[in-house]
Amino acid sequence: LTIDAGIITGSPSDYTYLWSTSENTFSIQVTTGGDYAVAVTDANGCTSNRTVTVIISETATIDSIDVIHAGTSSNGTATANVSGLGDYEYRVSLEEPFQDSPIFDDLTPGFYTLYVRDKNGCGTVQQEFSVIGYPRYFTPNNDNYHDYWQLIGTSFTFEPGAQIFIFDRYGKLLKQIAADGVGWDGTYNGNPMPSSDYWFTATLMDGTTFSSHFTLKR
Repeated sequence: LTIDAGIITGSPSDYTYLWSTSENTFSIQVTTGGDYAVAVTDANGCTSNRTVTVIISETATIDSIDVIHAGTSSNGTATANVSGLGDYEYRVSLEEPFQDSPIFDDLTPGFYTLYVRDKNGCGTVQQEFSVIGYPRYFTPNNDNYHDYWQLIGTSFTFEPGAQIFIFDRYGKLLKQIAADGVGWDGTYNGNPMPSSDYWFTATLMDGTTFSSHFTLKR
C-alpha cells in the first residue's frame, strides 16, 4: 500500500519529509498494518506532523457453516466459520441488517444464503446452506397445497442422499422416499391412507438421525 504525507498546498518538492520508518520521501510503501508518522518541514523550517493508520483487511473465506438442524424442534441454528485478515459482519437474509456475530439462532427450516462482508469495504462473499425440518401435517387432496409430505430443506444440492422412512401407528413401513423428490402422496400400494398420525425416521448424510410424527388430513 502507498501512503503519503498528505500536503494540501504547494508541490511535494517544496517540503522535506521524515517518516517513522526513516524514509524521507513524500510517499512510502508499507506492507504491514500500524501507525506511520511523518514530519513535514517547509522552506522556512516550520514542521507539521501527520500520522497515517494502516488497517490490513481482505475479503473473507468461508471455511464452513455448522448447522444444527431443526429436526424435531421448530427451528435450527447456523454458525459461520470464516478466515481472513478483515473485520467481518454477517447476515442470512437480504431483508435483515448485518450483525457482528457469526451465530444465527431460531432459523426456520428451509434454504438460506450466508453473506459475509468486510467492514472496511474489501468485499462480500456468500454461500448457500439449508436447515432441515419437517411439516407437521399435509393434505393430499390434489389442490396443489400441501399435497405431499417431505422434509423441508432437502434438494438435489442439500441432503440428496438422506434416507426417509414413513410408518403407520403400528410400525408398518408404508413408504421410503427420496430426499430430493416430491415426497409422500399419502397412499400405500396405490390406496389412499386415512386421516391419522404417521411416523417417520430420517437419517441425514452426516449421520444425524431423528424421528417424529405428522398428521395426514383429508
